[in-house]
Amino acid sequence: MSGIIDLLVPREKRFLEYIDKQVIILDECTKKLNKITKNGSLNSKNFKTTLGFISKKSDESDDIARDTIAALHKTFITPIDREEIKSLALSINHFIDSIEEVANGIYDFKIKKFDDYFLKQIKILNESVDVLRLIFEKPLFLKRNRQYIEDIKELERKGDSVFRKAIGELFNNGHTPIEIIKQKELYEAAEDAIDDAKNIVDILETVLINNS
Repeated sequence: MSGIIDLLVPREKRFLEYIDKQVIILDECTKKLNKITKNGSLNSKNFKTTLGFISKKSDESDDIARDTIAALHKTFITPIDREEIKSLALSINHFIDSIEEVANGIYDFKIKKFDDYFLKQIKILNESVDVLRLIFEKPLFLKRNRQYIEDIKELERKGDSVFRKAIGELFNNGHTPIEIIKQKELYEAAEDAIDDAKNIVDILETVLINNS
């Protein structure tokens, strides 16, 4: 992965290599989440191992974000604003934390079956990460990546629509209070993760405009 690194002069590339590592972790964690929710029911085999994997990767991303910020403070000149890079590293880290939050919610609430709304959210989440990987794998120029950025914004709008419908149905179909609380928490965790993808491309769009 080399997209954002191409914006930098050679001596400044090291800390954005950290961001590429975060994107790889994000992709790995999302695929793990997809695997345990596949086919509408919890794939309980090795579920705790999967949770441990996501937790470990989240910790790795925390370390990478700290290393990125430390590297920024040691770099005197950069064509990309330090705060933008810092925001990008922290936003990707937050996205990974959100994936962990969804997985932990499934475990904590002992969810065994997933409804169509939640599965749609997971699908949107996976599609968003797939587009993010495409963005980071290609040289970052506004013209070349504008469609990818718009794709993630559209996915976020779809996510909002799914979330609203899910909440509306949840409160109008005779669910018990406990079921409402559990499912609402799960919907909200997935919605937050989808929003994280849009937050990342908002930052990237600013970076690209400032360096176009």
